[in-house]
Amino acid sequence: MEFSTGELEILPFDSETSDLVVCGLALDHCPSLTEPLTELARVTQPGGRVIVSGINPLMSILGGAAHVKLDQGERGFARNHAHLHSDFLTAFHAAGLEVQRLHDPRYEADHVTLKRTAMSLIPEATLAAYVGLPAVVVWDLRRR
Repeated sequence: MEFSTGELEILPFDSETSDLVVCGLALDHCPSLTEPLTELARVTQPGGRVIVSGINPLMSILGGAAHVKLDQGERGFARNHAHLHSDFLTAFHAAGLEVQRLHDPRYEADHVTLKRTAMSLIPEATLAAYVGLPAVVVWDLRRR
């Protein structure tokens, strides 16, 4: 198995060379889904699998963001774009990808405790607000 990195819109691989392509939590940061999904499909062999995951659009709409530590130790965040499931389905169809499965795990109490600021201020309300909400979405796709 080989792991590689690249720009989502221009992957550094030949067409139809991979039987499995995984893109985790990156599409949320792309303004458009069309180009990156077309590129993921391009490098996937016909019949191959593409697995993509992202924050559930509900969480993005509610203000969820990827927090990062910058070079000088400062904190920042990567902008999210709330792509609805219908946006994904449209882009999958255009790219020649067929949905095999959709997984949407929900927040459990252990996950919510990672929301440190909210948990330090209002733990009961934070747990009540998050537990049971869909946290992420994982698409299992097949290239036509």
